[in-house]
Amino acid sequence: MLSQTQDHKELLFARDWVACNYRLIFTLVFALFAVFLSVNSLYNFTQDHARILRLSGNVSIERAGDKVMPVVGMVLNPRDKIKTGPGAFIEVAYDDTLKDVIRIGGRSKAVLESAMIEKQTSIFLEQGNILLKLEKLEKGSTFKVRTPTAIAGVRGTSFGVRLRGKEAIISDYDSRIFVKGLTRNFVETDDELLLNQGWRV
Repeated sequence: MLSQTQDHKELLFARDWVACNYRLIFTLVFALFAVFLSVNSLYNFTQDHARILRLSGNVSIERAGDKVMPVVGMVLNPRDKIKTGPGAFIEVAYDDTLKDVIRIGGRSKAVLESAMIEKQTSIFLEQGNILLKLEKLEKGSTFKVRTPTAIAGVRGTSFGVRLRGKEAIISDYDSRIFVKGLTRNFVETDDELLLNQGWRV
């Protein structure tokens, strides 16, 4: 009888120990999940991601080999390929205050090499034209538009790039931007040309 009572007590102790550990494990998992959600939410609120602000006409986006239907408010990813038809355009905002906005015009092909403003942000313009208004760049940050023939970069201003055949026409609207050439091997040159306000090269 004493042995059965002892076994019963040991069984109750083991059951309570397992239940306590399950509660502890569940609490830890729930806490980790809550921390993950908080960090993810904080990341989404503190990082400015490229989003479609406006679009008109025939605009298509290719993402990882798949066609994606562009809609206003859609978040864009790095390496997204944007193509616009005749008379079409798409505007992409890199921040909620609309201080950093790009507009890709008609008959254009562009690749977002960066989907958020970073120290080195860039977009590749294969064809067509693009206008940029960049007023929120942090000190030391650079936004570049790369083309097959030249590179235009800015450290906070507005400018435009238009490809005409093998020529890249870079226009400055508000401040000074820098322009660099490419070697035959498509390597960026060290020398840069600074544009004064209102100039074109």
